[in-house]
Amino acid sequence: MHHGTPIPRPYQEFNRAVGTATREAYEKGPLARLGGEPDHVAKAVERAINARKAPLRMRVTASATMMVGQRKLMSDRMWDRFLTTQFPVPATDQHVQAGSTPT
Repeated sequence: MHHGTPIPRPYQEFNRAVGTATREAYEKGPLARLGGEPDHVAKAVERAINARKAPLRMRVTASATMMVGQRKLMSDRMWDRFLTTQFPVPATDQHVQAGSTPT
């Protein structure tokens, strides 16, 4: 057992930054109009639970439908590049801002 100063987890800062970016996109950004309410998600979960054959994935919001559509139009490389413009990327010893690439 380790005592004293906690050892930082490698993705701790990255996870925090992605959470912040996601929250801000849905609260302040363009996705604010395309997102859904918790009740919409709860109803989708309820439909999946009660379905005879539940789908593996359900698109609940307009933003989810748009993202799936965008993904279909892009190669893996293009999709990864797009995501780096929307969310932070993991860095080992420095914070990397959204839209930049790690060195």
